[in-house]
Amino acid sequence: MAELRNGSARRQKTKSSDLTNLRIKCAILGDGNVGKSAMLLTYLTGKFPDESCPGPIDGLSEFDHLTTRPVTITHENTEVEMSFVDTYGQDEYDKLRERLCSQADVYLLCYDVSRPASFDRVKHHWVPEFRRYSAPDCPFLVVGLKTDIRSKAQADGSDITEFVTYNEGLRGSEALGATYYVECSAKNNFAGVKRVFHKAAEKAALSSLPSDLKRSSCVVS
Repeated sequence: MAELRNGSARRQKTKSSDLTNLRIKCAILGDGNVGKSAMLLTYLTGKFPDESCPGPIDGLSEFDHLTTRPVTITHENTEVEMSFVDTYGQDEYDKLRERLCSQADVYLLCYDVSRPASFDRVKHHWVPEFRRYSAPDCPFLVVGLKTDIRSKAQADGSDITEFVTYNEGLRGSEALGATYYVECSAKNNFAGVKRVFHKAAEKAALSSLPSDLKRSSCVVS
């Protein structure tokens, strides 16, 4: 098995199927209460959690068993086994996040589209933080969450000037050098949530694969 890039993503080829296998670690970062854990639970279970998530899915969570096995995403000749690190968003957990996330292969920097301050924190806090302990070329996605709140406000004819729009999120993410920008509603759109993690797997795989194995679409998009 050949070790790739930062020591976490690994590649192997099986002679029987000629599949390229990658092990990918995905770290999920962002302020508290922006919806990180709800998004992850929705992806892993296929439904939005009925009750508020009591913090991240970690060793102390009742949902920890959901992350004991990686999720496998396959397309063409590339199979990605993606594991997850869910995190607390409070500043006092910065050392814990560094210990848990320093070997990640892709980062999801999450914010709540109904809370512009959480988007500002992506720029001023989360990008500088993860760059302190990530590999220099490690890909990251900016993820706008709780889009159902913005959609409801639009449908009701309410003032949405205090919301982050899609275009604002896209432009801001491009300015930060994000690998990709994506939005979703864990509550109302499982397809959108699925796209977040499939894009994370795709970008991590493209970054980790050697040039002779890279394809324009190596995993499900």
